[in-house]
Amino acid sequence: MTIYLVNIFLILLWGFGLVYYHPTPKKKMYFCAIASLQWTLISGLRHISVGADTVGYVPAFVSVGKRSWKTVFTAFVDVYFHGRKPENAGENALYKDPGYLVFQKIVHIFTDNPQVYLLIVAVIIFAALAYFIYKNSEDPVFSYVLFSILFYGFFAVTGIRQALATALVVFVGYEFIKENKFWKFAIVALIAYTLHKSVLVFILFYWISKIKVSWKYIAALAAVLLVGFAGGPSFILQIAELFGYTRDDVYEANTVAYTTVIAIIGLGFVFLFKWIQKQGSYKNAEINAILLAVVLTFFTLIDQTMMRVQQYYALFLMLGIPSALCCFQKRERLFLKSIAYMAMLAYLISNHPQYRFFWQS
Repeated sequence: MTIYLVNIFLILLWGFGLVYYHPTPKKKMYFCAIASLQWTLISGLRHISVGADTVGYVPAFVSVGKRSWKTVFTAFVDVYFHGRKPENAGENALYKDPGYLVFQKIVHIFTDNPQVYLLIVAVIIFAALAYFIYKNSEDPVFSYVLFSILFYGFFAVTGIRQALATALVVFVGYEFIKENKFWKFAIVALIAYTLHKSVLVFILFYWISKIKVSWKYIAALAAVLLVGFAGGPSFILQIAELFGYTRDDVYEANTVAYTTVIAIIGLGFVFLFKWIQKQGSYKNAEINAILLAVVLTFFTLIDQTMMRVQQYYALFLMLGIPSALCCFQKRERLFLKSIAYMAMLAYLISNHPQYRFFWQS
């Protein structure tokens, strides 16, 4: 856990020097670059035992090097032009999101070393994160600390396929959503879809983001939540099947702590959104995404795999919370940030995450 605490300490240190003290756009850019570099090193130099999926991704990368380009392209064509699906777990490497197969094969042109591969993946993800935070966050220091508490577990040390897809469709694609550049967003989303088809749930945000948040809209989201809980596992499985994830049963896990954190934050936005509108720092798309994240996070209490869906929207907490804090007076803002930082650190410490570098036994 020490490396995570040191990382947060350094983020705060650089933040005070580059962001909070006489801030300029250039200093903000430098800060985002440094903070993302730190996370790139932590993610890229991790031991194979760090992260639930790393132990599976590393041998998968090695095995791709033994496949021919013909096999890779044939799998891609079979899936997206002939509708082929994996018939068993052994075929997942070829016929489940074959865009990731192509990506791995491209990396093999430059290196066969799986540790270098993890580093390349980290560079892509955290360069995109730096762009996302630099372009959109009112307080990049808070955004990076929040990432380091709530989201690092999936985007830095566990998921690779979906993390790469998210880097494209959220961190890069959000700019095209803001600028109403549908075709550019569609191209980015299409590429991301070949890496992880869960991207489909975020494509809808191009239109949803433009719905004005109101009490009627919040009531509609609450109704969806109630219907979902009334339907239980069968409702979740029907939605999963709609997006191409056919399963016989839901996956249960303890997500109460995470759900509670997201719910408290979401309820804060529900009660404050009108006030935020009046303060002039209101960003409809961000609040919209956060409200969607709250609804989807509650569904993780039924099916743990909904975490893969809610993550696309929950990431907007990194933007929405700093925007909301800007509505307060300087003294109040400092107090609230201090409380938030202490609460986040307590949350991280209570989870006691483990970390090892690849050279450690």
